[in-house]
Amino acid sequence: MTATRVTSTEGELAAITVTLSAPSTQTVTVDYATKDGSAKSINGDYVATTGSLTFAPSETSQTIILEPLDDTAVEQNETFLVQLSKSGECDLGDSHQRTVIILDDTQQCVALRRTTT
Repeated sequence: MTATRVTSTEGELAAITVTLSAPSTQTVTVDYATKDGSAKSINGDYVATTGSLTFAPSETSQTIILEPLDDTAVEQNETFLVQLSKSGECDLGDSHQRTVIILDDTQQCVALRRTTT
C-alpha cells in the first residue's frame, strides 16, 4: 500500500491505494479487511469491509474505498486499520497494514468561563 496513514473527516469516503512493487505477468489477488482500532464498526464509527483486489497482468495499482460514518458525538479523533492478507502470487512484506484516522467534525458546544464573585 502506498500510504502509511489515511485521514478522513467523519462522513467522507477515504481511499487507500494498493500498489504492486513491479508489474506481474500473471494475475495477482490480495484480500483485505478492516479491523477496529479506537473506532468501532459496531458503534457506527465506520463501515467494516472485506474484499479482494485482483490485479490483471501488468496492472500495478488498485484502490480500496472506505466509509467513515458521521455522528453528532463530540469525541476524539479515532482510528481503524486496513489489513492485506492471503496472496500466493506475491510477498506482502511489511506493507500489509495501514491506519485510517477519522477526524471528528462535531464542534464542542460548551465552554467554561472564569467568573468573579
